[in-house]
This record gives sequence, C-alpha cells and structure tokens, in this order.
Amino acid sequence: MSTVISQLTAMLTERLGIEPSKVQSDATFEQLDLDSLAVVELTEMLQDEFQVTLSDDDITHTNSLSDVIALLHSRGVLA
Repeated sequence: MSTVISQLTAMLTERLGIEPSKVQSDATFEQLDLDSLAVVELTEMLQDEFQVTLSDDDITHTNSLSDVIALLHSRGVLA
C-alpha cells in the first residue's frame, strides 16, 4: 500500500471514524457516509498532512478516494 493511501486511510479511520473495511480506493464519499462538513474537515486534514493547498472546488470535483489520490498526485504528492 502506498504511503498516500495508508495516510489517507489513517485519516479516515482514526480521525473521521470510518470503518476500515469501507476504505477502498474506489469508495465514494457517499459510500463512506461523508457529508459536506466531513469533506471540509478531510480537505483541511489533507492540506495539513501533505502540505498542499486545496480549494473547495478541488474537492467538490472529486467523487472517490481514487480521485482524491489523483488530485494529491497532481499537486506533487508522491506515493
């Protein structure tokens, strides 16, 4: 498992209380029961953890964890 995926998994399970069995790369925010407030919180955690700047538009254009990972990679975050 790549570092980005493992860090994202830790954020979702430890900080947002998502069941580890739900955290799959193709899981959507809806499948993870992430409401808009949780998505904002996730955005802030991603910025802190990976030292990137993300706008609300960046995250609203993502639909799944694989989209989030692709977004992070596009910002220079390596696996």
